[in-house]
Amino acid sequence: MNNSNRLILSFATSALGSAVTWTGLPILVAQRTGDSSRIGDLFILLSLCTLVFAYGGGWSVDRFSARGASRTLNVLASLLVCVLCAICAAGKFQRIRPAILALFACTAMIDVVQGQWLVSLSDKMRLESVFAHRLTIIACAKVAGMTLGPLLFGALGEYALLFDAASFVLAALLQGAIADRNPSRAAAAKPSWKLQVPPMPYVLSSLLVGATGFPMTFVFLALLSHRMEKLAGAAGIFSAFWFIAGAFFIFSGFLVRWLLKRLGSPALCAMVLGVLIFASFLNIVLGRSYLFWMLAFGLIVLANPGLSVLVGAEFARSTSAVIRGRATAFLVIAEQISALGVLAIARNLKPDQLMMAA
Repeated sequence: MNNSNRLILSFATSALGSAVTWTGLPILVAQRTGDSSRIGDLFILLSLCTLVFAYGGGWSVDRFSARGASRTLNVLASLLVCVLCAICAAGKFQRIRPAILALFACTAMIDVVQGQWLVSLSDKMRLESVFAHRLTIIACAKVAGMTLGPLLFGALGEYALLFDAASFVLAALLQGAIADRNPSRAAAAKPSWKLQVPPMPYVLSSLLVGATGFPMTFVFLALLSHRMEKLAGAAGIFSAFWFIAGAFFIFSGFLVRWLLKRLGSPALCAMVLGVLIFASFLNIVLGRSYLFWMLAFGLIVLANPGLSVLVGAEFARSTSAVIRGRATAFLVIAEQISALGVLAIARNLKPDQLMMAA
């Protein structure tokens, strides 16, 4: 197994643990407190933490060893999960949000650092394939974690969080045997905190990726909930909704590699994925049936991660390693700003406003 695959395996290990936590913990809190609102806005908390702390991750990978920064942050994340476990075990759920915010801040930096480390280990002409492979492996890990989360929390209660804590430690251990092609930049000029603004096409692409990412889950759930008020068999339809999410998410990485093999040009691949996203929005505004909306959701889940892969690979290939961490963090922040904007709009719209007559 080469260094890139070892690193991807470490990503998947921590992703599995995190998926267990963020699917099982909401159920646990709701059961213990009778109030799910304490963590009902996890997506918003995550986005806000990413806005604030992602640039710190970009700065650290431009300044220090990617391996050292990643391993340190993984160990810190493990400790924060243990703190979260202790808070839940003590029944002090009023203190849960600060712990979650701290953990999200840490993972926001981890994502940027580890992404740049993978770039440094990979052949720049094969970044699309490497990123697509990472997408597939992590998607499988997340779907497995989403399946296990409610089961583990049902059996172990808050102590299921220790599974997540162990996953971060295991990720750090796996990364200990991986080379770092940029071992230390201490001798180099210290990077400033000045924003490294990427070229506008990349910024616009990141805004599109953010707008068509996780906020769409909220939109489609709102549409389905509106429809389910008048339709029997709601439980089965919601199960199908999440099955589609998992299956299409896993398949998105395969789709990118298949398109690259067939079309050859990343730009053409991006155009195809853009057409799929456009078709999804047509289904939203023209569809009057939950079947149309589920198809639209499937297209979004299929195309959005692939578009992110293509944009990220081309940007990494064309950007100097000296500023790549901070510039990539800027794109991550742009994604989150777009996502928060769409989420804010969607939360204030009634389902009927998301549709028009065909």
